[in-house]
Amino acid sequence: MLIAAITVTAGLILVLVWTAVRLRFFVPQASDAARPVPVDRSGLIRSARRRITLSIALTLASAATAVILNQSHPTALGLILALAPGGAAIAGLAAFVVYPSPAIQKSPLRTASLRRRTPWSFGARWELLMPVSAAVALIAYLVTTGLSASLDQDGLSRALSRADPLSTRVTTPYPGWYYAAPLIAMTIILLLCAWIALRRIAVAPAPSDEESAIADDYWRQRTTRFIVLLTTSAILSYAAGVLAFGGAATTRIATSIDASGTPVTTADDLVAGIVQIGISILFAVAATGMLGSLIKRVVAFWTVRTPETVNA
Repeated sequence: MLIAAITVTAGLILVLVWTAVRLRFFVPQASDAARPVPVDRSGLIRSARRRITLSIALTLASAATAVILNQSHPTALGLILALAPGGAAIAGLAAFVVYPSPAIQKSPLRTASLRRRTPWSFGARWELLMPVSAAVALIAYLVTTGLSASLDQDGLSRALSRADPLSTRVTTPYPGWYYAAPLIAMTIILLLCAWIALRRIAVAPAPSDEESAIADDYWRQRTTRFIVLLTTSAILSYAAGVLAFGGAATTRIATSIDASGTPVTTADDLVAGIVQIGISILFAVAATGMLGSLIKRVVAFWTVRTPETVNA
């Protein structure tokens, strides 16, 4: 089990390093400023702005509701709080999906585009792989902790135990199946909602006139990045929390008392716990950076001035 834990931890580190190497995704590129100002005669950008605003509002409302529910239901043992980031992101993505796509004025001249639009057409492949990579690594970690967990005094799989000749040491909370199973299910649902949202962006009707083509690509690319950032930051947020209390439990269980009453520390558990806590801190920093980038991009999307706005 220790080898599996080290392997999964190494996978999480690789995900974080890979994200850091691709950090340019979080910084506006010089090429963005050089692009022509989009012509928005069909109201594509205005519609996308309202869509993103509704998504953010429902995400924040859901997160606040989850925090309140967690405080009023202590018997849930923190499960509601653990599900809060992912649940809020799912609610925001659901709002994005159900909001009508930008209306396109029908033109008497029908044209057909040879460009095939797919859910991954409006973002780089490595961008779209970020939430998937983070989710796969997190699920592998949760499966590992679920298999290594023990039952607590209430019969819930949320404890970590170690047996020695003198006694059996038990500590909680630990991300056993009580936490791991709902988090794994939520992660899969979150990825599915993100894919549906990206597909909605891709299959939305496009304007037939070439003048609106820039605005059409503009709103699709910006909303694609919004979906990716929202999904990835949510996964990293609750992954950081899970790794934090998983690592804390592992470090606590590392110390035992021998027959002479002297504390004895198990190096394997201590190192594994410290590594998990360290990764949780890095994930929290990465999630914070993504949320900051998300806010910055949304503000930029709202403040871009189209020719119609300038002339109004």
